[in-house]
Amino acid sequence: MSGKDRELLFHYAQGAGGTDRPVPRFPGITVRLTSNGSIFAVAGQVGAALRNHGHGDLVSEFIGEVVAAASYVEALNTASAWVSVS
Repeated sequence: MSGKDRELLFHYAQGAGGTDRPVPRFPGITVRLTSNGSIFAVAGQVGAALRNHGHGDLVSEFIGEVVAAASYVEALNTASAWVSVS
């Protein structure tokens, strides 16, 4: 794991208690990520949740951001910027 990934993972984990994580774009949507390290699984799970909550028009924008992530940790941070992730 690179130094940048460790830093991003620390930021992600630090906010897990709800203290430092910024409020996501759609805080009323919660996704329990069950992926095994695949950014495509993250994109699929969050994309489905967005569609199910009436935001299907934004799925391609979200997926574009996740696929552009340089690492899995960055993809997790992108997901948590859009929805509540558990």
